[in-house]
Order: sequence, then C-alpha cells, then structure tokens
Amino acid sequence: IYTAQGPRDRRVRLSIGIARKFFDLQELLGFDKPSKTLDWLLSKSKAAIIELVQSKNTAKRSFTSSPSECEEVLSNGNSLGPPDLKGKSAAANKCNKNNDKDSMNLVKETRAKARARARERTKEKMCIKQLNEATRNHLEASAHYPLTCFGATDQQLIQEIKRKLMKQNQQQQMASVYGARDLSSSSSTTPSGNN
Repeated sequence: IYTAQGPRDRRVRLSIGIARKFFDLQELLGFDKPSKTLDWLLSKSKAAIIELVQSKNTAKRSFTSSPSECEEVLSNGNSLGPPDLKGKSAAANKCNKNNDKDSMNLVKETRAKARARARERTKEKMCIKQLNEATRNHLEASAHYPLTCFGATDQQLIQEIKRKLMKQNQQQQMASVYGARDLSSSSSTTPSGNN
C-alpha cells in the first residue's frame, strides 16, 4: 500500500467485537475474501467519505485545493486504492499532499497518545504485581511467624521474631545434642555381630 512514507506492507488488527461484525457482514454478503467485503463497504460509504473530505476542507482553510478537486479524486477511486502516480492531475496531488500531512500529524499524535496509555497500563500492572508479591510475602512470613498482638510497633515485632528464631535454634541444638547421646548410648548397648 502506498503511504505518505512510501510503499508499505500494511496489516490491520481488529478488536474482537469489530471482527465479529466484519465477518458476520462478510458471511451475509456471501463473499469469500475480506478484501471484497472492504471494497463493498468503501463503495457503499463513498458519499460519506466525500462529505467528510468536504467538511475537513471547509474547517481548515489552509488547504490549497478545493472540495471539488478532492471529490474528483474520490470519484475516480484513486484515493480509495493505491494511488497511480503517473495518471494523477496536479490538483489531485495537492489534495493528497495536504491530506497526507494532516493525516500524518494525526497519526503521530494518535500513536503518541496510545504509547502514553500503554505506559500507564504497564505502570499499573507493575504496581499491582509488586503489591501482590508484597502481600504474598507478608502472608508467607506471617504464616511462619504468627503475630500475637496486632497493635505492636515495628521494634516489638522485630524482637518477637528474634525471640522465636532463638527459641527454634535452641530447640534444634537440644534435639541434635540429645539425638547424638541417644545414638552413642544405643550403639554401645547393642551387641555386635562380630563376637
């Protein structure tokens, strides 16, 4: 497709709702290709497109071409398909150049806004993710170290956790000491099979 920046391979993404409507229309029309459906839509909306071009031209007096020149281009069908650079008149070129500049500015502005919205969504997702991780970590920590008082200060909570850790360490040390004595006493009392 010929664009303001030269020939481009263009694809279009449709939202789920619009895609359903589009393919329902295609099925209703009995077309087997989406391009035929788009051609039908564009031909049926030609009057609305001409009206749009006229309203843009009357709203912006900076155009050098008149609405009739743009109508001429639309009636030839050049603006609906890829432009034929060799067969265009000078008036059609003026109309398309001005429309291209405005549309490029609009496209740049729209894309910038879309990028800003995407950045905001990403920030929100990251904040939610961090909040979920912090909540999960807090819940995991509180499952290992249940708090006995909810109105405790940070220092009190730290002291309580330290006490519980020390108590666990003492229990582990005691278990290892008693376990070692039990093993040594049980090995001395058991008869060996070598005698």
